[in-house]
Order: sequence, then C-alpha cells, then structure tokens
Amino acid sequence: MKLNWGTGVMMALGAFILAMGYTIYLTTQNDYELVNEDYYQQELEYDAVYRAMVLGKTYYDDVVFTREPAGIRFNLHGPIDSACAQFIHPAKPLFDQYLHPVVGEALYIPLTDVQKAYVNWTLEVKLYAQGELILLQRPWKY
Repeated sequence: MKLNWGTGVMMALGAFILAMGYTIYLTTQNDYELVNEDYYQQELEYDAVYRAMVLGKTYYDDVVFTREPAGIRFNLHGPIDSACAQFIHPAKPLFDQYLHPVVGEALYIPLTDVQKAYVNWTLEVKLYAQGELILLQRPWKY
C-alpha cells in the first residue's frame, strides 16, 4: 500500500494529538496541592527560623563545642536567658532526643540520659537572648 505525503502528515499529526491528549490525561490524575490554607502564617514562621539561623551564624560562628565524658560544653559570647537542645535524627523524627542544658558562663549539655546510637545526628541548640531566638545547628557524631 502506497501513501502519499498528505496522508503521512495527517497520521503524524494524529499521533501527536493522541500523545498530547494522553499526557494531559496523566497530569489530571495527579493531585498537586501548591497552596496551603495558611501559607502566610507558615512563611512568617519560616522567616523567624531563618532569622534565628542567620543570627546563630553571625554571632556564634566561632563557638567551639567540646565533648566531655558526661556532656557537651561550649562558651557563649553574651548573656543567655534560656536554652533548649536536641539531637535530631537524620531520618526518623521519632528518635529525636531532647536534652536539658545548664546555662551559666558556658552552656553545658549533660548526656547522661541520651541513648547512644551510631548515627550522624544534628545537634540543634535554641538560645533565647533578650527575647530573640538564636539557633545553632552542628553535625554531631555520637
């Protein structure tokens, strides 16, 4: 069977239209939620965390964390009202471990109740100074 060029063009155009139709069908099957109901509030919360991370890098970039047998100690550059710390598990938030630091001239985090696991944790320390949140994050092998 011999086809002329017009028939070949029409067959190629028909195949293209079918392929585009199938692509549109596949994209309508997925549920993409790009906007949340409270996106403005989430953005404000993220801005506060980002500002705290920037403050942590600016003021506490040269803080030296020293590992002692019973805990972690590091010196601070200014007065701190309160602090909280946690080891963040890289994959499972269920295994996060909350710590209770002792605030003084140096911040001391006792590790007596911490379960040892050979995981690359992230040590997150939240410092509150003059009502402002300062966030320090360091990778920690424990």
